[in-house]
Order: sequence, then C-alpha cells, then structure tokens
Amino acid sequence: MPWRALDGSTALAIANVDEASRIFRFEIPFRDWQLPSEVKILKITTSSDIELGSFSIDLPNCEVNLTGLEVCVLEFK
Repeated sequence: MPWRALDGSTALAIANVDEASRIFRFEIPFRDWQLPSEVKILKITTSSDIELGSFSIDLPNCEVNLTGLEVCVLEFK
C-alpha cells in the first residue's frame, strides 16, 4: 500500500530482497490510490532520483528495474 503525505503526494516503497536484479511489474491503481488521471513517477534511491516516465489511467502498467538488494521509493507526481 502507498502512503500519502500531508501535502497530498503519494509514494510507494519497494525492495528487491534477492541478490540478483529483478524487474517489478505492476498496474497502478489510479482510482484506489486517488491519483490524478495522469502522473509522472520518480524513482528515489539513496544515490539518485530518476524519472521513470508518465503514466495514465489508460496506460497504467509500470516496470521498475531494481539491482540486487536495492530499495527505492516511487513518488507519484
């Protein structure tokens, strides 16, 4: 489940607990998470912030590549 900050921003933490790289695929539940119909996703790690792209209620499928033992936060803007 994501969390929502007081300013209304929404984020989701994900972790790869395997030593091998993994691809995490999921469908963004726009309505359930009360997101606007289009969002940009920012992948935030301890070393960088990377924009993953724009997603919409019509194109909700997201892929996130994580290296072994990597943890990140996805911020939905």
